[in-house]
Amino acid sequence: MDVISYATRPSIAAEETTYRVTDDELIWSSGLAQNRMRLADIQTIRLFTSPSVKCPFLGNAPFGSYELFVLKAQDGRTLSVTSKHFQTVAVFEDRSATFVPFVEAVMARVVSINSAAVFLVGMPYRVWGLWIGVLAVLTLGVIFGLLMVIDAVKGVGRLEGLILGLVFTVGSGFSLKSVLGVVARGWQRSFDPRIGSSPGILWNVISRYHYCSSLHIKATCYRIRARKIGSYSLTVHAQGSRLGDAIKRQIEVMPNEK
Repeated sequence: MDVISYATRPSIAAEETTYRVTDDELIWSSGLAQNRMRLADIQTIRLFTSPSVKCPFLGNAPFGSYELFVLKAQDGRTLSVTSKHFQTVAVFEDRSATFVPFVEAVMARVVSINSAAVFLVGMPYRVWGLWIGVLAVLTLGVIFGLLMVIDAVKGVGRLEGLILGLVFTVGSGFSLKSVLGVVARGWQRSFDPRIGSSPGILWNVISRYHYCSSLHIKATCYRIRARKIGSYSLTVHAQGSRLGDAIKRQIEVMPNEK
């Protein structure tokens, strides 16, 4: 097989690192240092999207979402590869165009030689747990704000309490909605690309869990299991930060997987 490579500089404190995958190992080098990981020794492969914070005046800089590809070897070593590339202060380049083919190549070659590898999508439990904590704090903020508003309306509190309660409720409520999305998308689940998945569609298994920014276009594939033969209407909804859309089609489910 051909050697597939990918290069990125994840932060201002790091040098640009070049990653190469051969038939049986993964090699990464930064400056004069070079490291290797045998594909047969990989224990887990994880893909997930870092949550984003929308700050229009900062573009997609460190607050923007980006993909992470994390490999853990049997000896405990961990390699994390990101799709973002540091250019200058508060400016990052999205290198998904070369990141995705590299990830697909690594996964396809691991599948071919390592039957014990486990494939995961979503955040590690400890990271997901931190977001659960944030969710709990914001929920308490909404409850606390509502109680202040109720007290002010009943005449128990003062006008300052009403204003502060509204600020707590509205602010925590908006943040709560975003964090709920992060928690829902980030929980860990496993998948097996060995079952009916070719290298060309490996990334599509993961991409359905990603958010797409306003400056990007992403294609997403889904498998739909039909329970009965017959004619049905299928509606697909898409929701952005400001606008949404939907498309409805009439489909017919026929025997013999048609």
